[in-house]
Amino acid sequence: MCFLEGQEVASAPFTAAIMVGCTPAVSALLSVLCSLGEYGFVNRQDPDGRLPLVLAAGTGNVATCAMLIAAGAHVMCFDGNGGCPLQQPARPDARSLEPVARLLVAHLKQIYEERPAEVLEYLHKPRPGGLTLVQMAAFAQADFLVELLAQIPMQLNLTHTAATPLRIVCEVRCTWAPVYCLGCSYGCLSLRHPK
Repeated sequence: MCFLEGQEVASAPFTAAIMVGCTPAVSALLSVLCSLGEYGFVNRQDPDGRLPLVLAAGTGNVATCAMLIAAGAHVMCFDGNGGCPLQQPARPDARSLEPVARLLVAHLKQIYEERPAEVLEYLHKPRPGGLTLVQMAAFAQADFLVELLAQIPMQLNLTHTAATPLRIVCEVRCTWAPVYCLGCSYGCLSLRHPK
């Protein structure tokens, strides 16, 4: 057991090291586990349904995220709560997570080269609350994440289709927040804040 900011956390040493941002401990545990031939642990949920990469992304520790990815952690993973690594930077006041977001999006772009359909499905999949990653980032005013995700090629289809990340990433900014909106009548206007 360890205590993080007044909360008791019953978890394995690996999860605890990630949560407190102790990169040397994560590195040592990764080395030991990999030397024992244990590779699946980087994609295994803890008893609370959390994944190592999702936890690391939430701490903003780029070195830990990079180590986990190098050890085989899936960038396009979902934990037991429906969360994913890129969901962490899509929170309000998450500007400090931009370096982690850059790392994760860079890996997404590499995956896109080999498996574009899988990446597009991942980006278009609604998260808890019914929003896609770009929509979450837009509502959280995480412009940096919206702009990073916009670098992944997506097809634009404005003909009576459901909202997709690209439908809300464009050149016209809504007046209420740094949210990108196409200004069309097919659903993306719902992103505007009600007056």
